[in-house]
Amino acid sequence: MKLKSYLCTSLLALTLSSAFGQGTLHGQSTNDPFRSTSKPDNVEKPEENDQMISFCMEIFSLPLADAARLQRKNLPDPEFYQTLVKMVEAEECTQEQLIMLRARSKETATVESVLEEIYPTQYELTTTSDNTSIMPAIATAFETRHTGASIEIQPALKNSNTIELRMASDFVFMVENSQWGSNSHKVEMPTFESQRFTTGITTKDSQSTFVGTLNRPPNSEIDPEGAKKVWLAFVTLNLLE
Repeated sequence: MKLKSYLCTSLLALTLSSAFGQGTLHGQSTNDPFRSTSKPDNVEKPEENDQMISFCMEIFSLPLADAARLQRKNLPDPEFYQTLVKMVEAEECTQEQLIMLRARSKETATVESVLEEIYPTQYELTTTSDNTSIMPAIATAFETRHTGASIEIQPALKNSNTIELRMASDFVFMVENSQWGSNSHKVEMPTFESQRFTTGITTKDSQSTFVGTLNRPPNSEIDPEGAKKVWLAFVTLNLLE
């Protein structure tokens, strides 16, 4: 009886051992069932932001009538650009600006070519100690404004050759110092002219794209003929290796 019980116990142990060890014997996984093997959803994937992009903005000016004639043709942007280049070579159009800048995709870049103009914004009248006469006004507050060209861009590569561009441009010119008051109360304040735009466009690699006009004020003192001219701005973006 003892021998029979011993044989039954041994057979049961062997059966259980085979059942629990079958995965190992047949090459099945022995991973801990209480340990998760799935990857967490919040693991950040590396962003493809290292692509370098070259930015070039060209601005052309031409008579209002010629600009209107070209606009009515409804030319594709690359053909529109090439037409202006040929007009520059024929001296029928003027190239006003050429600005170039490089940036990584999805990063902001700025280029400035400016002169700092510091000017008074507040004056205070003064008198002599006995209050018998008024002295010239004294400036008590100042501001600084950049005159020249300022460009800010943020290009973003969307796929193999499509680029989204956000940009802001500002061209500021100081015209003169205007005088206010009379006699000993005269104060000077500057007069500025500016041309600016802020926009966002979608374009292709190496394709010249029209972004807008940057006309001078109709009563421009820097360029009195400015009201009869149109400034056309184009940008070209190139993907760099």
